[in-house]
Amino acid sequence: MYDPFAGRGTTIIEAASLNRNAIANDINPLSTIFCKPRLFIPSLEEVEERLNKIKFRSGLNADIDLSMFYHPDTESEIVSLKNYLIRKKKNKEEDFVDSWIRMVATNRLTGHSKNFFSVYTLPPNQAVRRKDRKN
Repeated sequence: MYDPFAGRGTTIIEAASLNRNAIANDINPLSTIFCKPRLFIPSLEEVEERLNKIKFRSGLNADIDLSMFYHPDTESEIVSLKNYLIRKKKNKEEDFVDSWIRMVATNRLTGHSKNFFSVYTLPPNQAVRRKDRKN
């Protein structure tokens, strides 16, 4: 099965669950973040163990102002996780557990339901700015 527009991986995941040979690609690099980890699912214990090993530092800020989206503590945790995942990938140490954590975290960056990181949900084409700006 070949899926030339993999997106979030619905077709490739279904093909793999049916023990089919599956090949997929997509121009958007997020497709790999969303698809591949769903083919190699770690146990809850593996994820919990890995998260307990990550050093989440307080007081970290993103490179840009994200205060309109995230509570300062949440932003600091996201930056800590981002730094950890960048380091693992750079050192070629990222494994299927790290990939799973990256996928879940990426999926949870924006949304308004329980278990999302963000305070607000905005459509992808809506521009926002800080309250203190006039224009």
